[in-house]
Amino acid sequence: VSTQSTGLQRCRSMPRSHIAFAINNQLIYEPHPQPEATLLDYLRTRGLTGTKYGCGEGGCGACTVMVQTADPVTGQVSAKSINACLAPLCSVDGAAVTTVEGLGSPEALHPVQKAVCDSHGSQCGFCTPGIVMSMYTMLGNNDRPTAKQVEHALDGNLCRCTGYRPLLQAFSGFVSRDGASPSIASPPLPEFPPELRGLAQEELDIQGSSSRWYRPTSLTHLLTLKKEFPNAKLIIGNTEVGVEVAILKRKYSVMISTTAIPELRASTSTSTGLTIGASLTLEQVMAQLDAASASAPNQHLSLIHISEPTRLLSISYAVFCLKKKK
Repeated sequence: VSTQSTGLQRCRSMPRSHIAFAINNQLIYEPHPQPEATLLDYLRTRGLTGTKYGCGEGGCGACTVMVQTADPVTGQVSAKSINACLAPLCSVDGAAVTTVEGLGSPEALHPVQKAVCDSHGSQCGFCTPGIVMSMYTMLGNNDRPTAKQVEHALDGNLCRCTGYRPLLQAFSGFVSRDGASPSIASPPLPEFPPELRGLAQEELDIQGSSSRWYRPTSLTHLLTLKKEFPNAKLIIGNTEVGVEVAILKRKYSVMISTTAIPELRASTSTSTGLTIGASLTLEQVMAQLDAASASAPNQHLSLIHISEPTRLLSISYAVFCLKKKK
């Protein structure tokens, strides 16, 4: 359902029970989302079958898509590749999703797709869309990658018949050598829809047919919900709950997303340590640790404290203290 002019109207005085996002530059207004549904389920029922169902537990990468979000403070748009088989549909509220269908067509391939074809980087083709999306996202964030960064971008994608030599050969044209421009240029990522800005920081309360999805916007509200629903599952990346639901067939009646809580998305760095919010992604954590390590090359990082308020929630602030190397 394409969004209508009234579809994205906001009512900040009460939680929203619908979600709004974009797929391949088309705005989507979903009035009755199901919290137990994954993004992959939703895409494939809409005919976007280039995104594949492989392992169902985030291991093979066949379901990889790109998700863009806008920072609520700086307004900066970031892009990351995710496993659509694990991502709850409700988690992409306020985000822009790009699938392999949004890159090119048989008549006009995207440079990443053309590189795979020219280097015979696909045999059965089942894994190819996910590989293409991982590389597309990486190039959107870094238009002059090193060979090591290209290889790292494929860490989450398994290929069982082609092998990785033709794939690395295919993407070698995007590599920057000695600071020079790559021989193949990748077009920039699509513009983030202005209609979606700010939506991901709004409160959600969505009642589905078998489960309920909350997205509080304050730590106080999160603690209140956790007290009311002590068995509720907290959702950030969903790498644990997603596997339990898909593989173990477990059912959870209440799920609480913590991605809109400022305290859990923040990180602070001082001369004595680094505090990392529990809702940051592993990529963000690694970037923070790399930066801290680079700023203090003669020191190392050690985990020293988990704060009590978040211990109650089974999530934590990790405080890393800089100590001199012996």
